[in-house]
Amino acid sequence: MRVHPSGAAWQAPEWSIRKIIMATDNHQRDISVLCVDDDEHNRKIIGLMLESKVTAVHYAKNGAEGIEVYGDVKPDIVITDIMMPVMSGLEMTRRIREINPKANIIVVTAFSSIDFLTEAIDVGVNQFVTKPIKSQSLHRAVERCYESVVTERMLRDQHDRISLLSRALEESPSAVAIVTCGGTIEYVNRKFSDLTGWDAQELIGEDVRAAKPLKGATDNWEQIWDAAAAGTTWEAEIQFKRKGGDNYWGRTKLASFFAGDYGCKYILMIEDITDQKRFEEELHYIANHDALTGLYNRGFFEEELRRLASGRAFPVSIILADIDGLKQVNDTLGHDAGDRLIQRAAQILLDSFRTEDIVARIGGDEFAVLLPDADEEVVSNACTRGLRCQEHLNESNDGLPVNLSFGTATAYIGGELTAALKLADERMYGDKLQRKMRIGTLSPGRQTDDGAS
Repeated sequence: MRVHPSGAAWQAPEWSIRKIIMATDNHQRDISVLCVDDDEHNRKIIGLMLESKVTAVHYAKNGAEGIEVYGDVKPDIVITDIMMPVMSGLEMTRRIREINPKANIIVVTAFSSIDFLTEAIDVGVNQFVTKPIKSQSLHRAVERCYESVVTERMLRDQHDRISLLSRALEESPSAVAIVTCGGTIEYVNRKFSDLTGWDAQELIGEDVRAAKPLKGATDNWEQIWDAAAAGTTWEAEIQFKRKGGDNYWGRTKLASFFAGDYGCKYILMIEDITDQKRFEEELHYIANHDALTGLYNRGFFEEELRRLASGRAFPVSIILADIDGLKQVNDTLGHDAGDRLIQRAAQILLDSFRTEDIVARIGGDEFAVLLPDADEEVVSNACTRGLRCQEHLNESNDGLPVNLSFGTATAYIGGELTAALKLADERMYGDKLQRKMRIGTLSPGRQTDDGAS
């Protein structure tokens, strides 16, 4: 059911849609918006904020109704809340993506956790607007989505828009170049020069495949050219170098279009996504690293263990390490002291192993190290370095010494890694027990029936 922002259903033959037709002004965008929110007040507020910016606003009060309205009116942009009855905003986003993978979706939310942001990015949210909603933030998000709408319309309606191309391209928020069928650049817009650092005079007449802003960015221009010539829009995320020498990331598209009497032309578009890439890298780091120590986390360790099991970097050795007495430190000195102890243990391990080794914190006081291309001798030397680093750190500590128990094992084929991990764990606890009994520090390696040693 499509609804008025008040929540009341309309009677046929009238559409059950609230449609706002705005007075034309210099800032109005020829786009339609679907607003999905179970709160009537929020729907009204969003409608008022958008009335001078877009041509039409349609409403739904939950995700299920939102999908129905989306299928009927095909809006340019969807603005949705997250928590709603019947169907949430993220589930609606997933289903809209199945209908239209290129849909422009803005999420209005009070959530700011990394887990939420990661899920929202995974389902394909384009923009975020935080609550309480501010008109400037909402307008900015709509403007960013509008860039994508303009690009897609231009690609769909190339022939009809050819007479307006020059003005539209010059005002485009994306960097745009027009290229002849032979590959010669004949036009670049102001954004292209701003983004790359090269003036139009330096670029016009250059072969696009060897032009300074694009040189070295990709080595398969012929394949790209063939795809565009066949009518396919080629798209990729590429790292470029500006004239000043610094790098930036661009979402790059190349497509052919018919330019009337001028025949076939190509349009090259670059959208600066450097900030987005940086955010993705930060999310990737957070997803794979332990916040307290900066070491890899358990999830990354297990992923690397699976990868090594099917690889060729054997022998692969495993070291497990455990901090002795962490609970006592937490109980007597507090958790801040315990955190410092964990960080010192992490530093000892980082200083003791090779660059290619995977050092991870897999539990509260537990650490694990994966050593590819490392036999028992390499592991023994690494443990010796670890004990020396521990001794050196403890000589200059503030009364908070680190004592690590170690357990090691080596696998020579992928099928032995699980057994090697178990054996290293047993040896680590054996070493811990021996320390408590004051009869030794590190258990010697031994050969087992399962192949791990």
